[in-house]
Amino acid sequence: APATLIPQDDGSIIVEFDEPKHSITPGQSTVWYESADVVGGGIIQSILE
Repeated sequence: APATLIPQDDGSIIVEFDEPKHSITPGQSTVWYESADVVGGGIIQSILE
């Protein structure tokens, strides 16, 4: 899903989706693509509403 990545001073990244998403849970993996290329990823630590 389209999203904006917002780097934080502590090295973490906030992922802000263009549209609300449901059932996202801490511990799940996230992978970031630019076109067909994988450019990063991580493990979801918390959910910000």
